[in-house]
Amino acid sequence: MTSPQKLIVVLGVTGTQGSSVAATFLSLGDWKVRGVTRNPESESAKNQAAKGVELVKGDLDDKESLKAAFIGATAIFLATDFWTIFKQKETHEKASATGMFLPLLCHQQEVQQGLNAVEAASDPKVLQSLERFVFSTLTPVTKLSGGKYTHVYHFDSKAKIEEHIRSNVPELAKILGTFVMGVFTENWTAPGFLSPQKQADGSWAINDPQLPGPKEFSTIPWVVASKDTGKFVKALVIDQEPGTRIYGVSEFKTRAEVAEIWGKILGAPTTTRPISKDEFAEAWPELVRDEMIDNFSFVKEFGYVGNDPDVKLPWDLGIETTTVEEYIRAENWSSLA
Repeated sequence: MTSPQKLIVVLGVTGTQGSSVAATFLSLGDWKVRGVTRNPESESAKNQAAKGVELVKGDLDDKESLKAAFIGATAIFLATDFWTIFKQKETHEKASATGMFLPLLCHQQEVQQGLNAVEAASDPKVLQSLERFVFSTLTPVTKLSGGKYTHVYHFDSKAKIEEHIRSNVPELAKILGTFVMGVFTENWTAPGFLSPQKQADGSWAINDPQLPGPKEFSTIPWVVASKDTGKFVKALVIDQEPGTRIYGVSEFKTRAEVAEIWGKILGAPTTTRPISKDEFAEAWPELVRDEMIDNFSFVKEFGYVGNDPDVKLPWDLGIETTTVEEYIRAENWSSLA
């Protein structure tokens, strides 16, 4: 007699992290995947359904929809998204109407969305079956910098959600697994200040901010989120004990090392371009300038995870991650040409 399939509920199943989690658990055979999405009729949602995901309509702003989606779950994966909130028209309209600083408003809404999911997951009906709650988190920058860097709203929001679970929701804290996500390689596919930039002569340049701090913190924790998020979640749900905290990194590389790999694969000279702190500041729109300066300054001074003693490297747990070279070879870079 075969054992009944276990169920993982994936919030944000159409996103980079959620789709990776869905793919990983679908491949296991003994797990069902229920994907929560605001719009089950979207093309990305239909693509997930075609792969075998059970779609349910749910919204992080609607606790009751989340409770319904969580019923019967063996595991729940939660990732919140500051930047999606930041891009939404209604967020800008609310900031304008209330006079609130937009990044702070996004921070508050992201925290509230996380708390909504936590409250829904801690409902007694959900807890009847729930064995693991996994959260994609980030470093508490304000706390670990002693108040020196206070504008990294998209890090601190996730840290607040995690702290709330640990301090106020013991029934979830005892089954909690977390991973601190690194810097997405997928961000390179959108033309921008930190993406490889094609020059007029066919060569490439990668901007390399020169901010003060120890040399060892120049190495960046790149994560191929579309490939490796699912591996981190599988480890936390199936292979590791509750309480495990994983560094969500695929490979550590400096920007100079990335440039060398990029040039080799694309067959064109690639160099790094040193960027001063002033140049770095001017590269960002005013709304996110302080956020980016504080973010990069914190990482350069304290390290990406702030020397967190509890965070474990994935390969120390037997997780095989995707290399930067593998990612660059597999990706379509026509958007940057």
